[in-house]
Order: sequence, then C-alpha cells, then structure tokens
Amino acid sequence: MKKKSVVSFFLAVIVLLIAAVPAFAANSSSITVSTYQHAMTPLPVDGLGQYGKITLSGNGDASLYVYYNKGDGVWRQWTINDPGTGWLFLSSTGGSKYLDFYMNIGWQYKVEVFASNSTSATGTIRNTL
Repeated sequence: MKKKSVVSFFLAVIVLLIAAVPAFAANSSSITVSTYQHAMTPLPVDGLGQYGKITLSGNGDASLYVYYNKGDGVWRQWTINDPGTGWLFLSSTGGSKYLDFYMNIGWQYKVEVFASNSTSATGTIRNTL
C-alpha cells in the first residue's frame, strides 16, 4: 500500500511540474542564428504592463518578429492588425536596431530571428527599458 501512495505522489508532482513550466518566464531572452537560419527565443518573457525593448543586431540582412501568448497557450505572431509594431529589419549593411515595445500584463512574449544574408543575427526581448 505504501508503494502505491509513493508512486501516486510522484505522478502528482510530475503533473504539477509539467503544468507549471509555462509559468516560469524570464525578464529577458535572446537567440543568435547564422546564415539562412531562424529560431525563436527559448524562454518566454512576462509582460509587466509597461514598455520593454526588442533588439536586433547582425552583419547583414536579418529580421525579428514578436510572438505573444495571452495566457491561453496559443503563440501568435504580431501582425499589422495588432497595435504598434512588432518587428524589426536590418538591411544588407547590418547594424543594430531596437524598438520600445509595450508588453501587456499577464501576457508572455518571444521573438523569432531570421538571418538572411547575415552570417550572424541576434534578437533580444526584455520586459524593461
């Protein structure tokens, strides 16, 4: 009987950890990709009901797109129908660009970075200026 309750306890702990994983978010998250690759930041960033910042840097053509989750588990790409701008682009000369970006409280955010003709491109999102 004891063995059965120990197994039940461990199963309950595993289920709680799996359910809690989306709740663990960072204050900032970055991703770096190389030529003709794209990737999304590994950790979501919590919106705090204030402006945060998205940044893109690289040495050639690159782009960054914001994704958000309203708390329902669905990640959506920022579009022209959403308020403000949720993307950045670098031309063939590269460089660095940033945008102060409003992050709704209770929402989570990630960025996806594409490196076209850039040998390296890095995208960052953080929930403070």
